[in-house]
Amino acid sequence: MDKLPRTIRTPRLTLRPFELRDIEPRMVYCNDAEWARYFPLPFPYTRRDAEEFVVGRLLDDWGRDPCWWAADLDGELIGHIGLWPDPQNRHAEVGYAFARPRWGQGFATEVVSAVVDAVFTTTDFERVYARVDVRNGASRRVLEKVGMVQVGEVRDNRVAHGLRVDDAFYAVLKSDWPPAGDASN
Repeated sequence: MDKLPRTIRTPRLTLRPFELRDIEPRMVYCNDAEWARYFPLPFPYTRRDAEEFVVGRLLDDWGRDPCWWAADLDGELIGHIGLWPDPQNRHAEVGYAFARPRWGQGFATEVVSAVVDAVFTTTDFERVYARVDVRNGASRRVLEKVGMVQVGEVRDNRVAHGLRVDDAFYAVLKSDWPPAGDASN
């Protein structure tokens, strides 16, 4: 996974390593109750939580730990995307989130497509998958737009904010990449 680029450019964004300047905007978007409902993060999300996350990303061993990119729009952190590689099984899980004011603008579709493409063009991985809270219809549509198909559903898969959550699993195979059409729109 060390071949995976640390910086990826999309039509509108730069996916880059996290920096200390990302602490404040990370704290702000993660501390939005509407945003947080789908994520098993502390709420309220404190400055210390944001500091621990960002500093943790600075200490990650790129390619061996999860790979995290800050989604940067003209110098502003508006979200993030992470990739959890499993070299033994030659697949990876992808996860993403964007600040609520950026929802519905196609940024998630753009970055997921770019990261999946980077995985398939720079590694020998054969599958990228994602799991999503079944209630999160917008995120499910993102995964479908980038060419992923639902491959299963697990009831009571995890706990988020004290509630049991059902997750839908989506995946795309390298042999099916790129999808027909332009997934970045």
